Amino acid sequence: MLRVVSIFTRLATVCGILAILLVASAPSLYAETNTPSDTPTPVVTDSVEEWSVGNGLIYWAYNCYADEFVSTAALKRKPVNGSIQRVLESIDDATKCVTYRNQLSASDGLYYLDDSEGRIARMPLGEPYTPTEVKAVSGNQSLGFNSPPAEANGYLYWIGFKQILRTLKDGSGAIETVATSDSLIADIMVIGSTVYWVDDSGIKSTSVNCDTLPCIDTAGTIHTFSSTTRGAGLFHRVINSGPIALRGTVIYWVEHNTSAPYTYKIRNCAVGPFVLACEDPVVSPGAATAAAAPDAVGTFYTATTNWYIGKPILVNGNIYWTERDISSVNNNTGDVKRKAATAAEADPADTIATNQADIDGRLYTDSDLLFFARRNTGIYSLSLTATAITRDFEASGLEVTQAIQNLANSAPLVANKTTYVRAYGKQLAGPSAPNVEARLVGAKNGNPLPGSPLQPLNGARALTSGGSFDRARLNDGWYFQLPGSWIGAGQITLKLEIDGRQIHNDPNRANNALSQTLTFQNQPPVCV
Repeated sequence: MLRVVSIFTRLATVCGILAILLVASAPSLYAETNTPSDTPTPVVTDSVEEWSVGNGLIYWAYNCYADEFVSTAALKRKPVNGSIQRVLESIDDATKCVTYRNQLSASDGLYYLDDSEGRIARMPLGEPYTPTEVKAVSGNQSLGFNSPPAEANGYLYWIGFKQILRTLKDGSGAIETVATSDSLIADIMVIGSTVYWVDDSGIKSTSVNCDTLPCIDTAGTIHTFSSTTRGAGLFHRVINSGPIALRGTVIYWVEHNTSAPYTYKIRNCAVGPFVLACEDPVVSPGAATAAAAPDAVGTFYTATTNWYIGKPILVNGNIYWTERDISSVNNNTGDVKRKAATAAEADPADTIATNQADIDGRLYTDSDLLFFARRNTGIYSLSLTATAITRDFEASGLEVTQAIQNLANSAPLVANKTTYVRAYGKQLAGPSAPNVEARLVGAKNGNPLPGSPLQPLNGARALTSGGSFDRARLNDGWYFQLPGSWIGAGQITLKLEIDGRQIHNDPNRANNALSQTLTFQNQPPVCV
């Protein structure tokens, strides 16, 4: 229906506002709060700056890294079953407190970077809890920021400055150079005798199966980044069944653009008997697609704009990851997500923990549990099969604004005149959602309009169950500007879709869309 509205100062011309407001009245199909039956369980309530989980043990620490007036550090441990907690070491010395960084929980103890002592150290499993030096490292050989070593075949592999290094876990032998790079290295992964890494230029690999490292003749590029793309978060999935051409290893990584606004994606490509490199065009993963274009790069998942994706892990056929809002310093809430590894890009991901402030990018699994941390708050466990959190969103209103309408509510839309659309939504059930997306689909004569669907100028917004919207506040809705190709003379249909990419679990999607047919007429604008 048409309503008289006040001047929309940020969007309207001096001629004023024409508004068409369509309000959805369909009730929610369910009214329960949808409280999940599985909620994160705090297993460590402490200051957590560094942490790791593995081999039945949880390690965590705080230190004085980047703290000018702090001289203390401590390393603690407890079993994943929650029994005895131990303080393995505590330090009150400004010359020794930059330590316990880049942790790796292994079967023979905890490996970590002791920056103050310039060494890779190992804390033993049993008493006396006295760390031993594995290898002295300094300068370009020291471990990169937030880059734990990788363990494979009796070696520790780690990222140095523009190089990948390794040494035997027992500390014997020399430090060997596995590979070098022209740019900074973000992550490494070792599968058998092949080392994969991500640097500023792309995804690379090399063998370690040669007489003398580095095995220069085996180095290659799997995927090349554009100048505005970077990556991290390597992991993999092995495919050992089906047609031989499709067997091999699927390499996954987290990719993002280099300037705001940021878009983070989980991407992948298959490396097998007949494919040694993966380049675009982009396709969705899956057996049928892989058969048609086995060397193409796929997109597994795309996060909401300005939501950072941490390092994913693969467990029991599912991919798990954390993501958090990085749009501002003070708004860093985050979620834990889950999605079947064989799912297509368009398939939804489950949210299994939500509204987790200061969530860390790392995940670990042990004893059929998933572990995540919140910085300076604690470490939490969650069932790998945790029930997905559900929400019910409603597309509540669609308002087209162009100029002031008269009091008779009969002013027409003028062709080829700047036109904005304000869209409104509500959350009817479920926990608060900090990142609800909306998009605007346009069609003319049944055909999609150029650029459809449109993304809102103000991005995603937060919704709360039982909340409402105030049309006097610009950001109480999403707003769009219609392209010039949409506002020529004639009739078009606009459809508002809330959570169209199915970022959230919403069993009642019938009320997520709202359509309106509009007519633009060739006539002089009506000015009041």
